[in-house]
Amino acid sequence: MIICHCHVVSDREIRRAATEAGPTCRAVAERCGAGGTCKGCVPAIEALLRRLDAPREPRQVRPPSPRT
Repeated sequence: MIICHCHVVSDREIRRAATEAGPTCRAVAERCGAGGTCKGCVPAIEALLRRLDAPREPRQVRPPSPRT
């Protein structure tokens, strides 16, 4: 999904930039341009960075149900 329309930067590109350059809006803007022009996408970038930084809950896997 396109997050930054000024530079046509997707959420995948922002995730990659945060991994490579650092999990800050400034680092992302320097790496891929997202959030560096009009700044309208900065709230979406910040939300994406928070999700990347949040601890992940282990996935619950249900055992198969018994067949009768």
